[in-house]
Amino acid sequence: MIKKIERLIPVLQQQLEIRKTLLEHETGSKVNYLQAMQALIEQQQELEVQRSRQHEAENAVCRDRGNACPGRPPSTVACGTTI
Repeated sequence: MIKKIERLIPVLQQQLEIRKTLLEHETGSKVNYLQAMQALIEQQQELEVQRSRQHEAENAVCRDRGNACPGRPPSTVACGTTI
Protein backbone atom coordinates (compact mmCIF):
# COMPACT_ATOMS: atom_id res chain seq x y z
CA MET A 1 0.00 0.00 0.00
CA ILE A 2 2.84 2.40 0.84
CA LYS A 3 4.60 1.85 -2.49
CA LYS A 4 1.34 2.42 -4.35
CA ILE A 5 0.73 5.73 -2.59
CA GLU A 6 4.36 6.79 -3.07
CA ARG A 7 3.97 6.23 -6.81
CA LEU A 8 0.62 8.01 -6.91
CA ILE A 9 1.66 11.21 -5.14
CA PRO A 10 3.92 12.54 -7.94
CA VAL A 11 1.10 11.99 -10.44
CA LEU A 12 -1.31 13.90 -8.22
CA GLN A 13 1.26 16.69 -7.81
CA GLN A 14 1.52 16.98 -11.60
CA GLN A 15 -2.24 17.07 -11.94
CA LEU A 16 -2.43 19.80 -9.32
CA GLU A 17 0.21 21.87 -11.13
CA ILE A 18 -1.68 21.49 -14.42
CA ARG A 19 -4.95 22.52 -12.77
CA LYS A 20 -3.19 25.50 -11.17
CA THR A 21 -1.76 26.62 -14.50
CA LEU A 22 -5.13 26.30 -16.18
CA LEU A 23 -6.76 28.27 -13.39
CA GLU A 24 -4.13 31.01 -13.63
CA HIS A 25 -4.76 31.28 -17.38
CA GLU A 26 -8.49 31.37 -16.71
CA THR A 27 -9.04 28.25 -18.81
CA GLY A 28 -9.60 25.91 -15.90
CA SER A 29 -12.12 25.53 -13.15
CA LYS A 30 -11.37 26.41 -9.54
CA VAL A 31 -13.45 23.40 -8.54
CA ASN A 32 -11.16 21.09 -10.55
CA TYR A 33 -8.12 22.71 -8.95
CA LEU A 34 -9.54 22.25 -5.46
CA GLN A 35 -10.47 18.64 -6.20
CA ALA A 36 -6.91 17.94 -7.36
CA MET A 37 -5.56 19.57 -4.21
CA GLN A 38 -7.90 17.54 -2.05
CA ALA A 39 -6.86 14.29 -3.71
CA LEU A 40 -3.18 15.09 -3.16
CA ILE A 41 -3.67 16.03 0.49
CA GLU A 42 -5.71 12.90 1.14
CA GLN A 43 -3.00 10.67 -0.30
CA GLN A 44 -0.22 12.47 1.57
CA GLN A 45 -2.11 11.98 4.81
CA GLU A 46 -2.87 8.35 3.98
CA LEU A 47 0.83 7.76 3.34
CA GLU A 48 1.66 9.06 6.80
CA VAL A 49 -1.01 6.82 8.35
CA GLN A 50 0.27 3.77 6.51
CA ARG A 51 3.88 4.49 7.46
CA SER A 52 2.86 4.87 11.09
CA ARG A 53 0.96 1.59 11.01
CA GLN A 54 3.91 -0.15 9.40
CA HIS A 55 6.24 1.23 12.06
CA GLU A 56 3.90 0.10 14.83
CA ALA A 57 3.65 -3.38 13.31
CA GLU A 58 7.44 -3.66 12.97
CA ASN A 59 7.88 -2.59 16.58
CA ALA A 60 5.31 -5.15 17.73
CA VAL A 61 7.18 -7.91 15.90
CA CYS A 62 10.43 -6.77 17.49
CA ARG A 63 8.89 -6.80 20.95
CA ASP A 64 7.45 -10.25 20.36
CA ARG A 65 10.84 -11.55 19.27
CA GLY A 66 12.78 -9.65 21.92
CA ASN A 67 14.93 -8.01 19.24
CA ALA A 68 16.17 -4.47 18.90
CA CYS A 69 13.74 -2.32 17.00
CA PRO A 70 14.63 -0.66 13.70
CA GLY A 71 16.36 2.64 14.27
CA ARG A 72 17.30 1.75 17.84
CA PRO A 73 20.77 0.95 19.17
CA PRO A 74 21.58 -2.79 19.41
CA SER A 75 21.59 -2.60 23.22
CA THR A 76 17.94 -1.62 23.17
CA VAL A 77 15.37 -4.40 22.98
CA ALA A 78 11.61 -4.36 23.10
CA CYS A 79 11.52 -0.93 21.48
CA GLY A 80 12.95 1.15 24.24
CA THR A 81 13.72 -1.29 27.03
CA THR A 82 17.43 -1.12 27.78
CA ILE A 83 19.33 -4.28 28.66
